[in-house]
Amino acid sequence: MVELESFSADKAGVDALSAYIRDQFEELGAAVQTVNQDEAGNHLIADWGDGDEQVLILCHMDTVWPKGTLKVRPFQIENGLAYGPGILDMKAGIANSIHALKAIRSLKLKTQQRVRLLFNSDEEVGSPTSRLLIELEAKRSTHVFCLEPGAGPTGALKI
Repeated sequence: MVELESFSADKAGVDALSAYIRDQFEELGAAVQTVNQDEAGNHLIADWGDGDEQVLILCHMDTVWPKGTLKVRPFQIENGLAYGPGILDMKAGIANSIHALKAIRSLKLKTQQRVRLLFNSDEEVGSPTSRLLIELEAKRSTHVFCLEPGAGPTGALKI
């Protein structure tokens, strides 16, 4: 995912990442819908599991890194650590959501509630096209989790 550049102002780049994420969740058996946007990248909503209630997981796909950053800051793994534009904010969170659902599926576990995942495309610029969608889904949810990793050497919580 890091090699799929997704600068907020690059709709085509964000949409390419959105399509990749859509494929990953459809392979897991999620029902995925695209919320098309004219200027910003498209948002995604993926539903996984069953239940009348839902838990919402929020992730954003856009980054602050302009297209072409990979040429000077390529994705790499050194001493067990991965580096690249957008890896911490927040492609690692997206990867964690994919791997968590793969683990639940492989262990044949059932969730107590439906898991709704919302991937927005414009967080880095203040969520102008996704804010209402996020608020609506949050109100429908018993819990809301954002998978953006903590910051700094102590892993400070982001809220």
